[in-house]
Amino acid sequence: MLTRFYYVFISLIFLFSCTKKEDGVDTLSISKQHLTANRWKISTTEMVTATGNQPQTITNCRKDNLWEYKSDGTFAIYPGSVLCTTGETTKFGTWELLEGGKLLKVTITGSGSYTDEVKAIEAGKLQLTFTTGNVYIDTYISN
Repeated sequence: MLTRFYYVFISLIFLFSCTKKEDGVDTLSISKQHLTANRWKISTTEMVTATGNQPQTITNCRKDNLWEYKSDGTFAIYPGSVLCTTGETTKFGTWELLEGGKLLKVTITGSGSYTDEVKAIEAGKLQLTFTTGNVYIDTYISN
């Protein structure tokens, strides 16, 4: 009985660890460092289909926007010179990495929140997957 309790206790410790470490490396911390090291600009959008990913057109007003994730958990979306709507201004909010860096939750002040799946966060590249009826992959590059 005590042995069974011991195995359950050890299993729970592994199940609820806070961050994933591979070879002594804290991947969540590295992801946060990469995310906050740059301002990000959209590079490509693809729709995922059964026959392969299909490139999507990015509107000009989104191409020059910059996303900045700050180390204090806040972020801003800076509109570029081509505006999507008249009077478009900088949007502010908060962000957090969830599930060991597998999800990125963004809350835009006054607009609600959404959560994207993180496909990649590395030096110079951020790739997020989201679903709006279809599944899309947005790739951002550092600016």
